[in-house]
Amino acid sequence: MYHRRTININRVVKLLQGAARSGASIPEILDKCNIPRQMLDDPDGTIERDTFIRMMLLIMTQTQRSEEHTSELQSPGGSR
Repeated sequence: MYHRRTININRVVKLLQGAARSGASIPEILDKCNIPRQMLDDPDGTIERDTFIRMMLLIMTQTQRSEEHTSELQSPGGSR
């Protein structure tokens, strides 16, 4: 089975767009994954597969926290 070692930047951009809609901090994610912001503008750019996986895990962590915080605010007796 062939495993891709790099991920096209277009896939990264789409993932980040979805993450932003879910409340993730894109600058923080890029910083923690060592992805320069200008790389997102390079249509031929790629990132390592391991970096992509780390980015997905960070996004999942951030969006889960965001959803939990939103649930707390909306629940009766939650912080407001």
